[in-house]
Amino acid sequence: MKRLLFIAATVLACLLIFRASAAVPTNEIIFAEFEGDTWGEWTATGHAFGDGPARGALPKQQAVSGFLGRGLVNSYVGGDDSTGTLTSAEFTIKLPYLNFLIGGGNKPGTACINLLIDGEVKYSATGTEDEKLSWHSWQLFPVLGKKARLQIVDSAKGGWGHVNVDQITFSQRPRIIPYFNDAVTRAMASVNAAAPRASADVTRPIYHFTPPANWMNDPNGPIFHGGYYHLYYQHNPFGDAWGHMHWGHARSRDLVFWKHMPIALWPSKEKGEDHVFSGCATTNSRGQLLAFYTSIGHGKSATDYAEQWVARGDADGNTFTKHPGNPILSEKLHGETKVWDWRDPFVFRDGERTFLVCGGNLNHAKGGQAAVLLYEATDGELTAWKYRGVLFTHPDAEVKNIECPLFFKLGDRWVLILSPHRRVEYFTGRFDAGAGKFLPDQRGLMDHSGDYYAPNCMEDPQGRRVLWGWIKGFKGGRGWNGAFTLPRLLTMAADG
Repeated sequence: MKRLLFIAATVLACLLIFRASAAVPTNEIIFAEFEGDTWGEWTATGHAFGDGPARGALPKQQAVSGFLGRGLVNSYVGGDDSTGTLTSAEFTIKLPYLNFLIGGGNKPGTACINLLIDGEVKYSATGTEDEKLSWHSWQLFPVLGKKARLQIVDSAKGGWGHVNVDQITFSQRPRIIPYFNDAVTRAMASVNAAAPRASADVTRPIYHFTPPANWMNDPNGPIFHGGYYHLYYQHNPFGDAWGHMHWGHARSRDLVFWKHMPIALWPSKEKGEDHVFSGCATTNSRGQLLAFYTSIGHGKSATDYAEQWVARGDADGNTFTKHPGNPILSEKLHGETKVWDWRDPFVFRDGERTFLVCGGNLNHAKGGQAAVLLYEATDGELTAWKYRGVLFTHPDAEVKNIECPLFFKLGDRWVLILSPHRRVEYFTGRFDAGAGKFLPDQRGLMDHSGDYYAPNCMEDPQGRRVLWGWIKGFKGGRGWNGAFTLPRLLTMAADG
């Protein structure tokens, strides 16, 4: 009997060891897993965190998932308007990576977890407006050996004004790959997690360009730079439906084989951005790569309020930094003229002069005043602009708005391509730069399909105009959505 008991105890111990090793890698040391009934050595203030760890979702909260064990930090106690802090005891940083699960609202500085050294925030992370917790990692090499505290903060009120945290560990290796910043790291972790499921879908296109996973729409900023063709695109890294607009990125040597790169642009939540909408890429007089895009502010309607921002790229075109002078173009440029649905900047040149067009309408999308607006740069760095007026008004009274205008010279003619919430059209004609007017004399459809939309283009090193379009009809059922047409070379027929 004693022998049987000994064997049973040994088997149970082995099972417990196996379960522990499956949950926590051997190179990790658990700092906090929030399995108890109280906060222990953590100090809580305010009301947001209650008396101890939550056991999942709280009253009137959506289902919470992704945490380990039975407990987690959940600052939804009393709802989104409750506030407070939860602070750890002091510790010494001995390992180079800190990993944790985090979810809840995307509220930098107000619903977040912070690493404090001498009372100052050195690292900070927030959720992604999702109740599913996901892994996050900080690289701590610069602060090894320092004394520190962790503080979980909820001073946010209103929708998504809470944070969820669990399973804080120190390790020799990160749980996820750290990228350019925390926003890109979170986004790439989501894409990488969804990629195996998307690639296993037998209906996924082979010849057309698709993202590694999740939602894609408009092509953005195609450009040849640093020896590569770069293709950026509208991308939701957190799901296969529209939302959380970022710029995805891929590059190619030959326009046929593409390598997926880390996300290039992200919404700067700490600066009030909710979305990074469509735009273009170009270089300025100093040879700097610039990405122009429409920035949508937190809680702002894209119809009523938008700004045009710029980000500077590195020499390789892989990493961008938001310009400190943003917005580069604001509605103040228009004076008393109100432009609705003002978006999708596209830069072009005429001789030594640099211009930019945006789409929109002048009567709150009532029809008849869908317009392309024209701006001219007043400095070589392309950070100062003046409004030149309406370049083009759509001739059809039923067209309510214009998106994604492209304007460029092809041969001796000027081409305007636009997306008027229906099949994509082109107009050809003459550009009067002095008057700031486009004088069209020919019109046609770029594609007869209703699923072709929001094209973007570039000039390649041979002077050819290359164009891509978004195929809306490709909708996968396994973690991906959207594809691009194969690149088209545009030519002008002899008859114009």
